[in-house]
Amino acid sequence: KFPEFTQPDESYHGIVYTEKFGKAAYITKARVQLMRDLSYP
Repeated sequence: KFPEFTQPDESYHGIVYTEKFGKAAYITKARVQLMRDLSYP
């Protein structure tokens, strides 16, 4: 239903967020992509 969470994300070495983080997949993806886009150290 939501391929951005259930299929490999090539921008993060093929991680599948739902497999790795379960119910926290949405917030984890939002957090890491925001940190990447804002050049967080």
